[in-house]
Amino acid sequence: MLLAICATLFIAFNLYAAMHYDLRHFAACPRAFYSVNGWLMGIAITVTFLLWLARSGGCQAGADVADATSV
Repeated sequence: MLLAICATLFIAFNLYAAMHYDLRHFAACPRAFYSVNGWLMGIAITVTFLLWLARSGGCQAGADVADATSV
């Protein structure tokens, strides 16, 4: 779910920036544009990696903690 939200925000932000600044005044705020794009991509990569770990069974530490706290 978080991955879908992140992808939607990434696309929406890029469409907003392209339409709002008409790609003519893009040089006015490249730091903000690249920062937000980098942040959204970082979240997407992290979530994708964690989902991959959960499906492959490589994320056993969370299960051990859950078992220990249920006692």
